[in-house]
Amino acid sequence: MGSTKSVIWTSYVENSDINNALIYDKYIEIKGYDSSGNSNFMPLPDPNTEQLVIPTDKTFKERKKIYWVENELGWNKNYTKLEFDDLFTYSYKDGTTFDVYQCDDQHTLTSFYVNPNDDLERARWVEIYKSDGTSINGATAVKYKIIGYGEETGEIRLQEALPEVPQNGWTYKLFKKDTVKDTYEEVVVPSPNNILGGSPLASGKLISNRNASGEVTAQYFI
Repeated sequence: MGSTKSVIWTSYVENSDINNALIYDKYIEIKGYDSSGNSNFMPLPDPNTEQLVIPTDKTFKERKKIYWVENELGWNKNYTKLEFDDLFTYSYKDGTTFDVYQCDDQHTLTSFYVNPNDDLERARWVEIYKSDGTSINGATAVKYKIIGYGEETGEIRLQEALPEVPQNGWTYKLFKKDTVKDTYEEVVVPSPNNILGGSPLASGKLISNRNASGEVTAQYFI
């Protein structure tokens, strides 16, 4: 079978971009619809005990953290199996594209996620900018103090709340403060580390875990 809410399968190719990116603590993002608007969702189970409803929002996506990776599975050692602790809400069709990220994207009014990087530390300050380059605060940008930073998760926690929940693809500027002079100096953070939600490391496709040997085809069930 293909993906479930806790396990997905993809092809294994040694030293490929996708397999090099698929490691513990990375994140998988799956979109509910492809670029043409076609649904990637598997049909809902019958009976639908969880009372799930297929989202109609064409921008729907889910991003979950990889808990376990197994490579070179199957008779031909050409499959990779990914497991997740935090389950996906839906199951997705074979052939659905997924992207690999370094960070989560569960932004809130007081925290946001970026690729982990050495420039981030407590007691620095950030300004947030939308995709069109305007500040999240409107005409005048406001600096927010960092009070916590997750070195592994890339979560930045702020002392004060933002005016709205930031979105993936927005950017931030980082500053350090001279408390004596009461001035700020920008610390240049190169792309993609300055992008909220990060950017894809690699992309792959969900597949059924089938193998063939001679005239016999077998399917490995999860």
